[in-house]
Amino acid sequence: MTVRKLLVNLLGVFALSLTSFTTLAVFNGSETVKEDYQNHIVRFVAKGNQGVQHKNCGGVLVGGKYLLTAHHCADGSYIPDLVIYQGINRNNPDESYVREAEVVHSRTHEAGFEWNNYRSKLFNNEIWPRYESSFEGSVDDYKSAAYWLDTFERMSVYLESRPDSQKNDPMYNAHNDSDFAMLVLNEPIPHHGGAILSPLVDLDTGERFLNPGEPFTFYGWGSTGYGGASGPTATTLMQAEFELYREYPLTQARDGNYGGLRGPLCSAESDGCRFKAAAKVDFIGIDTGLGVPGVGPGDSGSPIIAGDYYYGSLFGADNDPTGDAWIASVSSIGWMMPTIARAIDDVIYPSDMGIAFERGNDKTHEISIPIQNFTDTVMVLDPVEVTGGFEPDVAGDVIYDDFLVVTKDCAGLLEPHQGCMVKLLLNRNHYFEFEEQVDAQIKLGIDGVDVQPFTVRISPTFCEQNPYDPSCMDFCDLNPWHQDCMDFCDLNPLHQDCMDTCDWNPWQPECMDLCEYDPWAPECICETMPEHTDCTGGDSQSPEGGNGSGGGSSDAQAGSSSGGSLSFGLLTLLGLLGLRRRGLFS
Repeated sequence: MTVRKLLVNLLGVFALSLTSFTTLAVFNGSETVKEDYQNHIVRFVAKGNQGVQHKNCGGVLVGGKYLLTAHHCADGSYIPDLVIYQGINRNNPDESYVREAEVVHSRTHEAGFEWNNYRSKLFNNEIWPRYESSFEGSVDDYKSAAYWLDTFERMSVYLESRPDSQKNDPMYNAHNDSDFAMLVLNEPIPHHGGAILSPLVDLDTGERFLNPGEPFTFYGWGSTGYGGASGPTATTLMQAEFELYREYPLTQARDGNYGGLRGPLCSAESDGCRFKAAAKVDFIGIDTGLGVPGVGPGDSGSPIIAGDYYYGSLFGADNDPTGDAWIASVSSIGWMMPTIARAIDDVIYPSDMGIAFERGNDKTHEISIPIQNFTDTVMVLDPVEVTGGFEPDVAGDVIYDDFLVVTKDCAGLLEPHQGCMVKLLLNRNHYFEFEEQVDAQIKLGIDGVDVQPFTVRISPTFCEQNPYDPSCMDFCDLNPWHQDCMDFCDLNPLHQDCMDTCDWNPWQPECMDLCEYDPWAPECICETMPEHTDCTGGDSQSPEGGNGSGGGSSDAQAGSSSGGSLSFGLLTLLGLLGLRRRGLFS
């Protein structure tokens, strides 16, 4: 055994079985860039009304109000604690919403008839005509066509004859191995795009909508451990290319000696074939240079979307690799379309039409808007119209269609369960650089549906949201004290060229105010000698008080004499200072 095969087998021990309820995601994939993300693909955390733990899964939004996922992600019939996240970053999503939800699943009385009808069409239209000789035998031979034709007929009679207690009990309606569920939210969630719900094959016409060799991109947030083993949980939405493993629905007829699930299919050379209808479809990764991708713990319920169509939700993976690849198992919604229609019973389209991108974007964008009829009547749709918001404000021969053009609409008849995709091209000639939100309106052409907002939203850039992220800061933001980030005076603050004259010579006359430089200047005399008579209003008094009339007269004369002497002395002093200032005294 080679080292590679030994490693594959060891890792297979940790991989998930087809019956595992462990959630799944992508390994050997690459990170999804923000521009490629569509916000109808979501991650959510849920705990049902009978749940023991919160479950972390993926899903797809349709019509704003409906979340399609794996049934094992939705324990019970009601989810009181549901948080839905949009955005590629697991830990810092663009948006999050708290909701409640009712669970719609396949274990119902009505779905029992639909499952039996699916098996009947599958056998009669796809299997038996190809391998008629392999299904010869009597009604008692469980491999024969006679046995299966009889089974289909008797099953309808049995289902109808059951008591109501069994018809209304999910335990009596476990008629298939589907792991699909639809969560009906108590309040819509905004999303711009979406996908049209579709079976993989039309069992009435035989038309295939997805074939082996036709790649599609699968997205998941979970473990990146190789081969489904536990490993680091991705912090960014991961993606990888997948395709159908083998043609569906021919996988539901196998050679009589097929053994395991990967055994040979029925063929004209088979001695005998076994028919076993299944609601699950097998997918396999396509190696684009990173190794063969697969799914691992972390994100069950993530959608299988190829082109404009959603075909089902991821259920699990097997632990028996085919060569170097693991098989992913998906619950197909084909046979459940009537159940989905009963739950919706309306024409659905995204709840928040338009697009969102970062400020300054000037690229061309294709905008897809799915419309799907889940009523039981044929709808007549008028052409789509978009108005307002994009009137050009530049000179020249620029017209409205240079900003927004409808390249495809849904005008015409829309049969029950049928969907169509409106496509618009925004800014096809790169005339516009979006700096602020643009508000327009769109009329989808659905009778009774009002004109809806059509909005181009401006998302903050990563660096606007994370200004202190190292990738958003230049070298000097991160290293402000580096010598290359500081100018000469930052490094030499005491250098003469970095200081003004008064910093390094504060005693220069021009750096001092007048009273600091010349305290005896007339303007400064009151600050220098506040007791001077010129500063007291001329009311100078002797410090000694008089005691009688004679004393008063004498004091008055003394005061007069003293005052005169003081004035003369002051004048003499001021004169000398003046002469000194003029340089007459050394």
